[in-house]
Amino acid sequence: MSLCSKAARVLAAAALTLAAAAMASAQSFPNRPVRIVVPFTAGSQTDITARLVAFKLTELWGQQVVVDNRGGAGGTVGTGIVADATPDGYTLLAHSSGYSIGPALYPKWKVNMVRDFQAITTLVSTPHVIVISPSLGPKTLKDFIEFGRKKGEGFTWSSAGVGSGTHFCGEIFMLAAKLKHTHIPYKGTPEALLDAITGRVNVFFSPLGAAVPFLKDGKALGLAVTSKARNPAVPNIPTVNEAGVPGFEVDLWFVLAAPAKTPQPAIEKIWTDTTAVLKMPEVVKAFAVTGVVTHPRTIAETQAFVASELKTYGEVARLANVPTF
Repeated sequence: MSLCSKAARVLAAAALTLAAAAMASAQSFPNRPVRIVVPFTAGSQTDITARLVAFKLTELWGQQVVVDNRGGAGGTVGTGIVADATPDGYTLLAHSSGYSIGPALYPKWKVNMVRDFQAITTLVSTPHVIVISPSLGPKTLKDFIEFGRKKGEGFTWSSAGVGSGTHFCGEIFMLAAKLKHTHIPYKGTPEALLDAITGRVNVFFSPLGAAVPFLKDGKALGLAVTSKARNPAVPNIPTVNEAGVPGFEVDLWFVLAAPAKTPQPAIEKIWTDTTAVLKMPEVVKAFAVTGVVTHPRTIAETQAFVASELKTYGEVARLANVPTF
């Protein structure tokens, strides 16, 4: 037997061994606890979403799926932790629209969302709702915009952190309404929402799910939702388009991702079971109560979607002159 023939047989045997190992890995995954890192504080919409999905995956897998909140720096702290994790499927990232925003704000950041991550599926989507304190004064969006123009740079708004979806929804609104403003970033959604409700800041562009309880008990006033159509959870709140800013539409979305180079069998297992969870009637209903819609995509669709959003948010950052870090 020639040396070339022996080499070919060795390579073929190695390929078969690797294929068998991958198949065994897919069949046994997961065989220990899985961690989903949420790069925002507990109580945020990302956190709420991840916890419901984790609970159902725990039931499916017979392994504990733990949510680990690692907030800070607009989601870059938790995101960096997952980027550096062993790519074996046991450390995942649940992120908001900030997944596609971070690169526009942190050009020197060591993490590259395309190179360092494998987006698996989008989880849910929801509109933002423009939330103010009932005692602030304005009762309609048009009145609120006039209020903002009179305040000038003293017009304050909160976000769940620099680079969060709530931050960029606010920036898009300020561009559309032609408002001067002062952005005040917070650690997360609960803190930003609380200060808008109590009047410490003038407004928060809240994920609808987080605001619904406060809207229903009258502690917060919702001026408009940012979706194309009204949301069934708050049918009396008009869209931004209806309320006086034509063509305005911004949805907040959430995604599940893994470190790049995670074995494809593990990626496909996570996708299959997460998609199954998002289609469960009880899960769909649990999200719908707060105006959140389950929105699974295929792996290829998810990758194309987040790539498109990277371009969109990069352009928003440029137009709004958002500071970079």
